[in-house]
Amino acid sequence: MSAWCCRNANCRYTEMTATMGGKPMLILPAAANCAGRLALRHACLAPEARLLAALRPTLQGDWRAIERHAQTLLIQMEQAPTSLRELLLQLFPLTSAEGQALTRLAEAALRIPDSATLDQLLHDLLQQGDWQGCAQRAADWPGSLAAQGLWLGQKLEQLASAGSFGEWLNSLGHASLRQLARKAVSELSADFVLGENIEQALANSQAASRYRYSFDMLGEAALSYADAEGYFQAYRHAILSVGQCQRDDPADLSVSIKLSALHPRYEWRNKLRVLAEMLPLLRALAELARQYQVPLTLDAEEAERLELSLDLFQALFLSPELQGWSGLGLALQAYSRRASAQIDWLAQLARQTGKSIPLRLVKGAYWDSEIKRAQQFGQSSYPVFTRKSATDLSYLACARQLLDYGDLFQPQFATHNLFSAAYVLQQSQQRGRKVEFQRLFGMGEALHQQLLAQGMASRVYAPVGELRRLLPYLVRRLLENGANNSFVKQLRSGELAPDTLQRLLQAPLTPGLPEPSQIFSPRINAAGGHMADIDYLQTLQRQMTGYAGQRWLAQPLVAGVERAGTPHACYSPLDGGLLLGQVVEAGVD
Repeated sequence: MSAWCCRNANCRYTEMTATMGGKPMLILPAAANCAGRLALRHACLAPEARLLAALRPTLQGDWRAIERHAQTLLIQMEQAPTSLRELLLQLFPLTSAEGQALTRLAEAALRIPDSATLDQLLHDLLQQGDWQGCAQRAADWPGSLAAQGLWLGQKLEQLASAGSFGEWLNSLGHASLRQLARKAVSELSADFVLGENIEQALANSQAASRYRYSFDMLGEAALSYADAEGYFQAYRHAILSVGQCQRDDPADLSVSIKLSALHPRYEWRNKLRVLAEMLPLLRALAELARQYQVPLTLDAEEAERLELSLDLFQALFLSPELQGWSGLGLALQAYSRRASAQIDWLAQLARQTGKSIPLRLVKGAYWDSEIKRAQQFGQSSYPVFTRKSATDLSYLACARQLLDYGDLFQPQFATHNLFSAAYVLQQSQQRGRKVEFQRLFGMGEALHQQLLAQGMASRVYAPVGELRRLLPYLVRRLLENGANNSFVKQLRSGELAPDTLQRLLQAPLTPGLPEPSQIFSPRINAAGGHMADIDYLQTLQRQMTGYAGQRWLAQPLVAGVERAGTPHACYSPLDGGLLLGQVVEAGVD
C-alpha cells in the first residue's frame, strides 16, 4: 500500500493504491481526511432515524409565534392576484390524469420535429383526461375556457378517428392543434425563463428592480468538451454583462454556475483529471467575477458529485487570487443526510480564512434519481432523507445552524414554503438579522412580496437560455410549482392543522422507504456500492489488498469431484502482465 499526502487548510488528503506483486489493482483519487470531511462522509448513508433524532432537539423557537407569522403571511398572499399559470395548475393538478398529460405535452411538444409524431402524441394525450369535467369544476373563466378548448380538441380527435371528417379538414385540425400546443408551451416557458440571452434577461430584470437576481445559463451536464467550452463562454459572457450593468449594490445581480456543465467527465473517480482541466477555468471565472464584483454561486449537483464539488470549492476558496473576497458561494441541499455536517465543515473553512461564505439553502432537486441510483447500485442506504417531513425538518435545522454561525455565512434561504419562510423570518428577527430569501423565477412571488415588506431581501433565481434547452428544467419547475400550489390550496381550505410545525417535530423518524437491500423482500437485493462512495471503495481496496499475494487455481468440479487437466495462466484484464493464477478447462470427459 502506497500513500501520497498533502496539507491544505489543515485537511489531509491521502491517495491509496492496492497492489499485487508491486502492480496496482485499485487506485483511488486523493480523499480529504480531515475530521470535518470524515464526519461528512460517514453521514452520507448513516441511518435516517439517528440523524433526525440528532437534528430534532436543535429546533427551538416560539412555535405559536411562528404559526401566527405564517397565518399573517397567508392572509396577505390571498390578496395578491392569481396568474393564469397558477389557475391552470390548480385546475389540472399534476397528480391527475389531465395534469400528467399536459406535463408530458410540455416535455415533448417543442422537441418533436415531424408533424405526424406530434399529431399522434396530441391524439393520445387528449384522450387521457376528463376535460369536460375540468371545465365544469373551474371557478374562473380563464381556466374554464382552457379546459373547454381541450375538451373540444378531444371531441374533434374522436370524430377524426371515426372518419367523420374529410382528409383536408382532418389535416387542418391537426395543424391547428399542433400550433396551439407549441404556442401554449412557449407561452408557459416565459413564466419560468427570464430571457433567451443574458442581455434580454438583464433588461427584463429591470422591470422588477425591487428583487435581486441570480442568472443561470440553462442546460444540463456537458456531454463533450465542445459543450463544456460553450458553457464556459456563456458563463464568462454573463459575468462580463452583469459586471458592466448599472447596479445600486454589486450584490443585486449574481451568476450561478453548474459545475457539471464545465467538464464532460465530472465524476469523483476522475478527480485528478477534473482538477487539472477544470480548476483553471473556474479560477478564471472567479477572478473575472471578483474584478467586476459579481457574486458567484456554485450550484448543487447529485449526491455522488458532492465530494468532488467540495474539493473544487475548497481549492477555489483558498486561491491566493481570491484572498479577501467573500463573493464565492455554494448551494446546499437540505434533503441530503450530509447537509448538517457540510455546514460544519464550511464554517471551519470560513473561520480559517477570515472570509464569509454565501450559502444558498435549498431542499433539493434530484430526489427521485437519488433513490433509484441507490437501489440500482445496491447501496446500504440512501444519501437523502426518504420522507418529505424529514427534509422539511432538516431544512429548518440547517437554517437555524446557519444563523447560529453568525458572520461566517451570508445565509440565503431558497423556499416557496410558507411555514419554512415563517420559521426563518421569526428566527432571523429574533437575532436582529436581515437575511436573504430566494425563489425560482415564475414561482413564489406572492410569498416573497410579503417577505420584502418585512424588510428582508429577495433574490430571483432566473434561468437564461434558448427554448431547446428549456425542457428538462421546465418539467421540474412545473412539478415543483404544482406541489407548492397544492400546499397553499390546503392552507386556504383549512385542510392543514394550525399546529403544522409542532406536528413536524413529532413526525416519524423511521424511513419512508425500505432500504435498497429490502426492495424485493423477502428476497435480498444484491449488495454493491457506487464508484463515488469513498467509504465503500476504501473498504473494497482493503479487501483486495488482503489477497495481494494470492494465486488462484480454478478447475472443473463434476459431481463433487475435482477433475485434473493441463493448467494455463490467467492474467488480469486490467494489466496483461499481472498473473492472477491458473485455470484448468473442462474437457469432453
